[in-house]
Amino acid sequence: MKPVPSTDVGVWVYVNSEPGLWTVGHYTPSGAWVPESDHESKDAAAERVHYLNGGQR
Repeated sequence: MKPVPSTDVGVWVYVNSEPGLWTVGHYTPSGAWVPESDHESKDAAAERVHYLNGGQR
């Protein structure tokens, strides 16, 4: 997965999009959901969000 600059989208978040699937993405200013990646665990999604929001790996 390539990093995506967080300055272009604001804040990255993750949602439990369906049982056993966590989706990372962001909301546009108009409220539309823009997915970036899917993960099988909440921890993996949280790690990706942390990284996209400027955190260290």
